[in-house]
Amino acid sequence: NIHTHDHWEQEEYNPKFCFTFVRHPIDRCVSAWREKLKKDLAKRLKGACPLRPDASLDAWVDWVTSQDPAQVDRHWGLQSQILKDKHTVAQWVGRFELLAYYWDVLRLRYPGLKPLPKLNSTNPGIPWYEEISPRARAKAARFYAPDLHRIGYGYEE
Repeated sequence: NIHTHDHWEQEEYNPKFCFTFVRHPIDRCVSAWREKLKKDLAKRLKGACPLRPDASLDAWVDWVTSQDPAQVDRHWGLQSQILKDKHTVAQWVGRFELLAYYWDVLRLRYPGLKPLPKLNSTNPGIPWYEEISPRARAKAARFYAPDLHRIGYGYEE
């Protein structure tokens, strides 16, 4: 639910079943560093990141966690904030890490859902917890504490 759509404002839009997937918040932060900062996209997103694309992950975490959680860009912001958004009417929330499994379960319940088109090809195969320093991990865990608590992810998970 990163982007809004015009049809959400129309009264006739009333989904029968609405669901979303969430991702481990620290993993999202690391992924945003890889995909938004390293590709020099972060400067064009909310907050206009001042960091250069070659900035370290620690510098990225320092910048992200220095922001107001209610104002941070949705690409690396708190998912618990997104889930409280007036446009988010999710009746069911699944974990991204189990996407393929949950998608198959949803397809059994809703046969009209198509198979997933592809797996995430942007992941370099290195788990987020091996990329981030203990200091940055602790700082990110404090920032993302509402997500870790509400969504039920563990700090070490």
